[in-house]
Formats: sequence, C-alpha cells, structure tokens
Amino acid sequence: MPILVTTQQEIDKESHKNNDIIEGIFLDSAENQTLKIIAMTQWAVTFCPNALFILKVDEEMFVNLPSLVDYLLTLKEHLEDIYAGRVIHQEMPNRDPNSQEFVPLSEYPEKYYPDYCSGEAFIMSQDVARMMYVVFKEAPIIVPADVFVGICAKSIGLIPIHSSRFSGKRHIRYNRCCYKFIFTSSETTDAEMPLVWKEINDRKECTLFETYSGLISCKLLTYLDSFERFHFGTIKNNAMYFGD
Repeated sequence: MPILVTTQQEIDKESHKNNDIIEGIFLDSAENQTLKIIAMTQWAVTFCPNALFILKVDEEMFVNLPSLVDYLLTLKEHLEDIYAGRVIHQEMPNRDPNSQEFVPLSEYPEKYYPDYCSGEAFIMSQDVARMMYVVFKEAPIIVPADVFVGICAKSIGLIPIHSSRFSGKRHIRYNRCCYKFIFTSSETTDAEMPLVWKEINDRKECTLFETYSGLISCKLLTYLDSFERFHFGTIKNNAMYFGD
C-alpha cells in the first residue's frame, strides 16, 4: 500500500505542476492495455481535435522528438492516413490454452494477424484516430493491444507504414549520432535518459559518415545484446529443465 500511495502522490504532483496527466479508472495490467489505448484515443479526438498527430508511447521509452517532428514535417501535404511505427508482419496468434496470451479461434479465426505497428511506440494522424475510435467496438479485445489497433486499421482499409527508426521492443545501444537519427529506443533507464536527451539536443551536428557509422555500430551492438539475452535465457531454461 505505501508504494501505491507514493506513486499516486508522484502522479498528483506531476499533474499539478504541468497539467499533463490523464488518469483512467481501470487496473493498469497487461489485459487492460487495450482499454488504455481506447481511452487515449477517445481523449485525443475529443479534447485535442487540432492536434495533427497522436503519439502512443510505452513507459521507459526514449523518444527523439526533434527527429520524429522533422520526419513528420517532410510529409507536407500527406498529413492524413498515417499509422506508422515498427511494423510486425504475419505474426501468428498464440493458440496455447495455458498461456496468458491465448487467443481462441472463436475470437480470432485467422491464421495470421494483420500487419500492425509494435505497441511500444506508434503514431497516428488525427483522421486515423477518429476512424479508429469508431471501429474500436468491432474488434476483439482479447487480442494483444497493438494487434487490436492493427485489426482496426485493416477494417478501415489502412496499411501501416514501417520505419526502422522505431525500435519496437529493442533497446538500442547508445551512440550519439545514432540516437540523433532514430525515433525510439526501448527500456531506457532513468540514469540513461538525462544524458541521452542532453546529447541529442546539443548543437553538435553529425556528418553523414558519422551518422552512417553510428547506425552500423548501434545495429551490431544491439544484435549482440539480443544474442546474449537469448543465449542466457536458453542456458537458464536448460538448467531448470535439468534440475526438474
């Protein structure tokens, strides 16, 4: 209980200071992430009708707002029908009844989910948010939240726009010139965030070569991190199996 009280106090303090928090009346659980997206979209289309874009971001995500805004400004006349992020292609529903992510055939009978943007961070134009909100009630809530958005996008004839500058679930290993280019990085710690934000907002521009080499460095180190986590997880699972 003290932890919950402290968290609520911090939320109240932030809200009083910046007036930038909307608090929903449902349990913030994995099962209710879809309700969070519905509430977010409802609020945006109701109270922020002049906002051209709506950005959905998970906690512990670094977002390079200057880079993302520059990208959106290049769209110029094409400011509608935008549903962009790191697109997941041909993912299969979880049919294991023992899994928390189990999706029965009765709820979603298709072999594959439609293409959708990974839920860690994606962006919608205002017109898309309005259309999405209309069709939200027609999609099965039992599917993962980001898949839910993808199903709604398909129902209105929208094709998600892929950009590898969105990290999805991956934490991108830090490199100044790489971070000046990408849009997001997952699992950014409280210690990393101030340093990263300070450096990407400095006035030191990266040359084309520095940007290119930084992106290569980020990609290689990120893949190495992913491999190490996979290798460690395999060893741990095998050890548990042997112990049983």
